[in-house]
Amino acid sequence: MLGDEESASANKISSVNLVPRTYFEQEYCKNKSVSCIKFHPTKEHLVAMSLVEFMSFDDRVEVLGKSFESYVLILNFSDPHIITLNYIL
Repeated sequence: MLGDEESASANKISSVNLVPRTYFEQEYCKNKSVSCIKFHPTKEHLVAMSLVEFMSFDDRVEVLGKSFESYVLILNFSDPHIITLNYIL
């Protein structure tokens, strides 16, 4: 049962860093919204974030099925104080 697993794991010490951090890159993030976030399967400190133009719902319906410019940023969370931009796709 799910509750049994949760109560069994409650005694374990977690090493997850829960300090919120923000990342803002003026050139690639301004007036953009995040459409997808994916974590690297083996390197837990690397995250890919897809950014697209911020649009209203009606505007998104108009461009549905059409391609438009977007960016994928590869961010590195290995440093607990600084989020660094590794790659731009």
